[in-house]
Amino acid sequence: MRNSPRHGIRDSFTLRLMLASLGRSYEGPNEMKTAIHAIANELSSPLAEPESPVNRSEILHTVCKSMLANRRDILYGLSQYGDRIETEVPERDLSQDITTSCFAVALIARYTELQKDFLRNGLNPDFETRYFGIPPQVASALGYSDAIEMLLSAGADINRRTKSKCTALDLAALHGNSDIVQIFLDSNQSLRPNWLGDAACIAVENKHLDIAIAILNKNPNIRLPLRKIICLESAKYGYDEIVLRMLDAGVDQNKIYNLEGIPLSVAAANGQCSTVSILLDRGANVRQFNKDASVYAARGGRIEVIDMMLNHGTNAVLPSSMLGAFCGAAETGQIEIAQLLLNRGLDIGSPSNKRWRYHALWNAIKSDQLEMVRWLFLNLELSPDGDTELIENEFMRSFGQTPPMIHALDSGKPRIVEFLLKLGAKPVDLTLSTAL
Repeated sequence: MRNSPRHGIRDSFTLRLMLASLGRSYEGPNEMKTAIHAIANELSSPLAEPESPVNRSEILHTVCKSMLANRRDILYGLSQYGDRIETEVPERDLSQDITTSCFAVALIARYTELQKDFLRNGLNPDFETRYFGIPPQVASALGYSDAIEMLLSAGADINRRTKSKCTALDLAALHGNSDIVQIFLDSNQSLRPNWLGDAACIAVENKHLDIAIAILNKNPNIRLPLRKIICLESAKYGYDEIVLRMLDAGVDQNKIYNLEGIPLSVAAANGQCSTVSILLDRGANVRQFNKDASVYAARGGRIEVIDMMLNHGTNAVLPSSMLGAFCGAAETGQIEIAQLLLNRGLDIGSPSNKRWRYHALWNAIKSDQLEMVRWLFLNLELSPDGDTELIENEFMRSFGQTPPMIHALDSGKPRIVEFLLKLGAKPVDLTLSTAL
């Protein structure tokens, strides 16, 4: 009989010890369930003393921390779409509504009967707290399809977005929970087209191809800006089916949409040969400002892409592109690619390409690619002192055409300096150095 505070939540020393133990090692689900039931019963008691909220909050705070210490993945998932999640459970969040916080913990702990009790007693399935988000988000991130079905049956709104502009469908797509995504897609509630587009983007960005295709099958007419993003991300991961769908839906693959460039350059940089081939067949422009696909492939060491582009039926690698690709290969030490380009007809040794030879050398020096520097001196007509004509040309100097030794000193590359000295580099005019 609870007729005094001593029989209430304040008399809970044993409970506190149990919860502290659970916080260190999650080995007692039955004990945790009992604890949550006890707290839920106590907090709903009409006999609670006026001073007891402090103790209620303290105990619930411990419950939340104990449970969430073992399920940090849910917090990281939610935090990607909102403010940074704090290390400790915010007291203000728990004090807003003790009942909803209890339900959130019960949901994370998978205590189905306790969840049903809350919902039967009229709990709003769309409540939101700053720390826990909304129940459908939590269940979606954790992959609890049974909880999602229960929440939808209780009237949860699948289109509900939190203050962080995130829906439950977004989190299901983020974590690859395809069964939950399908529940949402098959729901009697109509998902907003924009929300479907956002979720499709998230699925592609996180490499969940099956989910992206399922969402696009549900709503293929998503907004053009989202189609552009989906096309770029699909090109990055080699999702050819989606790339083709986006092109058919009106995406202009030859427009630069962000810093990554166009789909062709993104696919080339990530070694997606089949995607590169498809894009070339569909009229990709191989030269887009500074987004040349062959340069990206060479810089990334994608020799299979370079070889495929050289063999492609279209003029996939222009002569000027080969020069840029050669310099890109030098920058990251891709000797095999540089040799392939020479074998396939790149005339880097011609007098008209002198500045490109030294540009490749400059790139290799700057990135401390000693073996590439050795290879360049062995295979090309280069001087350890640089080319006088280029060095004295003010226009060329504005593009970094200084003696190799100066470039090595400015870049802070002692290995290159030592190598150039062994080659017989002459003393240099240190006034040309920006580092001295």
